[in-house]
Amino acid sequence: MTGFYAFIFDMDDQQYMFESMFGAASVGYWELDFRGVKKALETIASSGWHDPIQHLYDHPTFMRQAVDSMPVLKMNEKARQLFGVEETDMEGLKFGRFIPAGTETVVAANLVAYLKGESNFENETVLNALDGQPVEVLISASFPRKDGFCNTLTLGTVDISYRKAQDRRLARLEAELAHSSRVSTLGELTASIAHEVNQPLGAVMTNGNAALRWLNRDVPDLEEATVALRRVIAEAERAAQIIERTRSLAKKGEPKRVACELHDLLADVENLVHRKTSSMGCELVVDQPSTTVWLTADPIQIQQVLINLIVNAAQAMRGQAGRRLITLSTTVSGELATFQVRDNGPGFGTSSAECLFDPFYTTKDDGMGIGLSVARTIVEAHGGAISACLDASCGSIFEFTLPCAQGLGSRSFPS
Repeated sequence: MTGFYAFIFDMDDQQYMFESMFGAASVGYWELDFRGVKKALETIASSGWHDPIQHLYDHPTFMRQAVDSMPVLKMNEKARQLFGVEETDMEGLKFGRFIPAGTETVVAANLVAYLKGESNFENETVLNALDGQPVEVLISASFPRKDGFCNTLTLGTVDISYRKAQDRRLARLEAELAHSSRVSTLGELTASIAHEVNQPLGAVMTNGNAALRWLNRDVPDLEEATVALRRVIAEAERAAQIIERTRSLAKKGEPKRVACELHDLLADVENLVHRKTSSMGCELVVDQPSTTVWLTADPIQIQQVLINLIVNAAQAMRGQAGRRLITLSTTVSGELATFQVRDNGPGFGTSSAECLFDPFYTTKDDGMGIGLSVARTIVEAHGGAISACLDASCGSIFEFTLPCAQGLGSRSFPS
């Protein structure tokens, strides 16, 4: 006897559960019609393009056309609320209405993930509400496939505007803290800065008087007077540069990443702190690298880090008998420049190593505990890392890394 079994399942409960979760979720869910993109990809393949991903890079307008024609099938209540969409707006609604010009690359990244066979993709971007207002969101795309393709794309959107605003506020607070730390450091370096400015000003006076003497002769020596006046101009320019460098350390402003040459940066640091360290009985040795090294960094902030580490080392050796030596050295390995500030002082307790860079942690009686915390923030913002350890013999070593500038290369100095 030939027969068959029939199994009948009631899917209403499962469908109801899905619809309930889709509608009531705190995440804004979208269901998008992906068939048009699927058809466009098939057209690309049939036209001889064997690499659709490369096609996306070669034809940036593809994604604009794709989103402009991609129908929005469903939006749950949270998504409609977030993007200002009423039920009456749903008919004929296209996803392109929510994609600002210039952000197509974010959508393209989702499509690249799909073409690579990934089941989902997540990134942050800015979408537009229906009225055109920007909304900062985390988007998470899911690609349910059938026969190798997906006909609908499920997109989750989470409003991160508040978090982004908090991040920006935190960045502003960190900038304020860094500025306060710089002003505090400048206060400690006042004598050094005054001495550094007095040197060219003294030279200006000396050369100015020399020029007057050459001109007041019975037979004025114009050639010697001209040489003296040129020295006056050169020393005045030097004083102006010192003042500008000091103003740069003191003023507020957004960090500016520029290509900066390491030798110049280290020379500025040495000029600023040399008198301070000398007045504290310390010997500062700056080992310049043997090659030209370029960084893409905010030079003022990197100087702030180095000045802080050097002054900290000098303060740690206050009252210490014998030679007090601070060495600033830089080495380059591959794409990383490593800065090291080493002293022969008393070091720090091994239990303190993990806390040294914490905000408001200090081992000094008069310390504020912000210098090393700011230093870590600056270094990490530049893509580097900072650490501290005890020297094998005596003293401490503070070390941080920074990526070198790409494409500028390096060259050796002539011997």
